Amino acid sequence: MPMLRLTGTKMLHGWRLDPMIRRSLLLIVVCFLLFAPIPPRGATGAYNTFSHALICATREICLHELAHGLDQSAGWPSRTEEFQDAVSVHLGEQPGEYNWPELYAWLYAFTDGDRDKMPDELRRFYDWRLADKLAADLPADGFTFMFVRGEK
Repeated sequence: MPMLRLTGTKMLHGWRLDPMIRRSLLLIVVCFLLFAPIPPRGATGAYNTFSHALICATREICLHELAHGLDQSAGWPSRTEEFQDAVSVHLGEQPGEYNWPELYAWLYAFTDGDRDKMPDELRRFYDWRLADKLAADLPADGFTFMFVRGEK
């Protein structure tokens, strides 16, 4: 059986694909859109919350995207009032309208994923065991694709 069957009906724009092939191609596109981390235009990294996959171009961006995975695997501590209060204590100001998951990821990347560089009052919000394990797999620089999964 041939892999690609074209019907004999010639269309103005080309050949018409067999319905089974069309469904298969549609399924491939849908799966790609669901599972692939697709960076927004101009971005150099992305994390997909559905597939737990990340893609990044530099170590700093990888640490940022990795932090999104850490945040998700820990049940989104960045969205808790406790995390937001701890950040406001550290910054010395009341919490504003921050994008808390982005701030969580930015803090992790800013400290280079190093527990000792993280402010004391914020350390408890990160799974350092998982973070150290995953960060060890990151290259010094260059394109990276990996999955971030916490242990259950």
